[in-house]
Amino acid sequence: MIEGWKNVKGNSVPAAEDLEGIKDYLNQHYPHFAEPTVRTIYQRIRSLKTAPNRGRPGHRSGTRELPLSLTSWSIP
Repeated sequence: MIEGWKNVKGNSVPAAEDLEGIKDYLNQHYPHFAEPTVRTIYQRIRSLKTAPNRGRPGHRSGTRELPLSLTSWSIP
């Protein structure tokens, strides 16, 4: 899943590596949460393609954040 994400236009290699790191961490510490959490993050990020103004104004000027309801994380 993540490997294919690297090839989608507009996705950066650093972002894909971050998602891979999240997956690795969860697999090591919370294996039962890894797949559904990474899938949710992936789907939410992909949804920005059709609704780029989703989320809330970011902490940094000119940015937006997309909160993830399953976690306390936000995607800057």
